[in-house]
Amino acid sequence: MTTLLAQHIEKIIALLEEVGDAHWTTWLKQDAADLRAGDQRGVRHFLSAFGGMGSLNDLIICPENCHRVKKEEVDAVNRKLTAMLEDAWNLARTLAGDTAR
Repeated sequence: MTTLLAQHIEKIIALLEEVGDAHWTTWLKQDAADLRAGDQRGVRHFLSAFGGMGSLNDLIICPENCHRVKKEEVDAVNRKLTAMLEDAWNLARTLAGDTAR
């Protein structure tokens, strides 16, 4: 299952690289690398990206945040990101042995 989480995270990375987000791309690349190496720290570090001000779930992809995205694509790309993050988060919670929200 850690391989599956790494795959989910890598898809998120691809989306974030496409729009030019450097901060979260760097964060998630470390998580994916840890998971690929069998290091469970990748699960905990990924989960720590959520919650609190400035967290990953606060990320809004839009031109105003210097992302490479057209105005008419903002809603669709953010819905896609939200769905991808939710899937990865749920998997990470399962891997962490904590399914409570």
